[in-house]
Amino acid sequence: MLSALALLTLLMVTLMLSLHPISRDNGDTALIPATSAQQTALPTAPPPEIGVKITSPTKGQTVSAGDDQQLHIAGSSTDDSISNCEVAVIVNGVRPYQPVLANGSSGIKDYSTWNYLLNSSYTSINDSPDNKITAKLVCGPNLTKWYSVNVTGISFNASRLNINSPTANENVSTGNITVYGTSMDDFYKDCQVFVSKNNLPFQKATAAGLTGTRDFSAWKFTYTDDYASITPGNTNSLAAKLSCGENVNSKTDSSETTYATVNIIGINQPPIAEAKVEKEEVREGEEVILNGEDSNDPSGDTLTYLWEQTSDSIEKVHIFDANEAVANFKVPDKLEEDTTFEITLFVTDEYGETVTKTVSLEAIANSEPEADTGRDKEAVIGEQVTLDGSGSHDPDPDGKIISYKWEQTDGPGVSLQGSDQPIASFSVPRVEEDTTFEFTLTVTDDEGAESEDGVEVQVDAPPQPQIPDESGEVCFDEIDNNGNGLVDEECESD
Repeated sequence: MLSALALLTLLMVTLMLSLHPISRDNGDTALIPATSAQQTALPTAPPPEIGVKITSPTKGQTVSAGDDQQLHIAGSSTDDSISNCEVAVIVNGVRPYQPVLANGSSGIKDYSTWNYLLNSSYTSINDSPDNKITAKLVCGPNLTKWYSVNVTGISFNASRLNINSPTANENVSTGNITVYGTSMDDFYKDCQVFVSKNNLPFQKATAAGLTGTRDFSAWKFTYTDDYASITPGNTNSLAAKLSCGENVNSKTDSSETTYATVNIIGINQPPIAEAKVEKEEVREGEEVILNGEDSNDPSGDTLTYLWEQTSDSIEKVHIFDANEAVANFKVPDKLEEDTTFEITLFVTDEYGETVTKTVSLEAIANSEPEADTGRDKEAVIGEQVTLDGSGSHDPDPDGKIISYKWEQTDGPGVSLQGSDQPIASFSVPRVEEDTTFEFTLTVTDDEGAESEDGVEVQVDAPPQPQIPDESGEVCFDEIDNNGNGLVDEECESD
């Protein structure tokens, strides 16, 4: 026995020596396991808090069962457009998980709110109190959360509630829509119908039965604003709810509550562009109004506008208020020739679909007026000379000359009478030598263009008096119009 005890003691000592020593402050050595001697690791950051929830149907809610019934499932999660998460649902354990439709405010990757339309293409709610619906939020390989609700499925006759229009998977124009349906209600039953789109709150429909405002045997509901307008694509789930008896205005459903749902496809209708101008022919310097106010969108979408010059004309214009329904521009004050301006209106709806409408107008270049002073003239001293510019004209069909201006440009100064009229005049002064009087007429048309023409008036000076020769004789060959003698050169040389 002693030998066995000694052997056991030796084994214990050997085991303790295999442990790492650790020095204390006083120099003593303590034994600790080798793993404890390693440096303690820094704590890692905790994983982000994530979560998912089914908001409709609620736990214990009674819903329609059967292959011909659809169930609108909606929920929320901690996801947003930045986090890389996805939501899927599974019903009664029927795999695989079904991807849901993200409809958060930040777009198709935002699962902060989501919905899923359950129909027989995947599975159906059973006629049982044990239908389990589970939502799963997956954020990466190691972050997953689940949320489940149990609902009671009850089979109803499909005639209890129907959405008749639009029908399942029908293509419907985007924007506002009117939903029509029928139900088992009549004047004597205490039932009402409510309608919803996607995960929005239910709103009361309008009774359209033959017996009055309490008869929901026929009903309708019109979406009139952005609350539930139809959007492009397979993103539109319409649900109707029939509530009867004490549960008419209750937020909690019971066996007296029936649902009907349809999924429809929104088709965006392009806008309609309308552009017009007040007149199709304009003049230089004229303001042009571009009017696109009659443009519209069949779906009631808000529109944006853009006006652009699209012609290849070398004459470019600046369009004011180009991003408004009504814009304007000014035709250049001086055109080299008649010019066609083409202006295109681009109209875009909320979904980026653009249509165009082009207007054309002809800008007529102004022709310069033609000044005409007639032929040059000859006159004598003292004569009243008429300067006639009445032959001046404007070649434009509707143009006219609005001003005349006569100016003397050469010769001794004279006083012009009617210098701002088509016809002017002056009296020839006495001159000592042959003289040319020159005048220029400037005419201006109603668009400011000018033109000039000149005329000359030739006046001969009278002959110089002759000094008698030694014999005292002066001979004249003839007498001019002023009574002055004209000397015969031969006589003068004799």
